[in-house]
Amino acid sequence: MTDLQNAIEIRRSRRKYLPALMKESDIDVLAAFISEFNGNEDAKMRLVLDNGEAFNGFRKSYGMFSGVKNYVALICDKTNALHLEKLGYYGEWLVLNATMRGLGTCWVGGTFDRAACPVDLAKGESVVGAITVGNVPPERASKKS
Repeated sequence: MTDLQNAIEIRRSRRKYLPALMKESDIDVLAAFISEFNGNEDAKMRLVLDNGEAFNGFRKSYGMFSGVKNYVALICDKTNALHLEKLGYYGEWLVLNATMRGLGTCWVGGTFDRAACPVDLAKGESVVGAITVGNVPPERASKKS
């Protein structure tokens, strides 16, 4: 089984993150992928490090997150379906590669404050989603019935 196949099987959405910083090597790998994507596509990704402000206001709603300090902001002209498709495809590639590095991730569509994302937007662009990423507590073994 390849690492990618294994990542597909073990990957789970994670909503609780540890305060420990990600390893520099993990940050470098994510940043390199994002840089390559941004250089080839009209849609954009931005790695936000050590800034969880966008996730502080939704404590009591569905999708509660804790400890989010790092995420990838997904940016595009949301009226362009091709941009959204590219962000979905390459975003999942990023998620699986983060999983292979032992990091937790979660796709986020609504339970964060887009206005609190510290990213520059061009005219017509908006933050359409985010992918949280970081160190997570070990998963508990599930009880099987």
